[in-house]
Amino acid sequence: MPSPLDQTLMSRPRARQPYPDAQQVREQQRRNVAKLPADYSGAALKGDSPATSTALAALVHMEATVGNLRDAARESSYDKLAPAAKTAVSALDKKLSAAAQTVATQIAHYEKGTAERTQPRIPDALGTEIRAYVRGSPTEAVKAATSDARCASALLSAPAILTGLTPNQIDQVRSAAIRAHAPEQAALPKEARRAAEKLEGAQLWSITNLSTKASAWAEAAGESKALEVLRG
Repeated sequence: MPSPLDQTLMSRPRARQPYPDAQQVREQQRRNVAKLPADYSGAALKGDSPATSTALAALVHMEATVGNLRDAARESSYDKLAPAAKTAVSALDKKLSAAAQTVATQIAHYEKGTAERTQPRIPDALGTEIRAYVRGSPTEAVKAATSDARCASALLSAPAILTGLTPNQIDQVRSAAIRAHAPEQAALPKEARRAAEKLEGAQLWSITNLSTKASAWAEAAGESKALEVLRG
């Protein structure tokens, strides 16, 4: 049998739990624009290379676009918000795509310049002799590649199996050769590849979050117009 205290508590009317209005929740979700991750903000990249500058300009544009869309989504009607968002997202996509293409061209340029310095043309016989000399010895291979660009070329321009070195050891030879014969270009490809990765991620984020949001707003604008027609 319940105690007097339990009986008193059981006899009290329970307060009703307020349930969120489904339509209001749907409207909040539809208008909500995700915050831009720090990885794709204007402070996401550091460096002085042209590739970094190109990527930063695109990311700064993206940061501004997301901020403007978040502000507009709070108050604007869908018939105004939808076309404005479509224009803004389209401009952002073009900006990111152009930046990615520019950075890819810069990466190819850096790689070509590095290859010219670390893999100069050499006679086939000389290449064969160098590979035979260092065959299977990563220490000797690194020393040779560091001391003479022709040695680096013999090791880097041939299949790894002809050198007796593993792919990882060939990478060590390549890094040593770049440091020795193209030191001023050593950091540029790394910065450029980092910029390319950021731009690729930013493009995917934009498609996932902004393009889909613009489509949802266009659908909402169509629903609003349909309701106006029905109401006469």
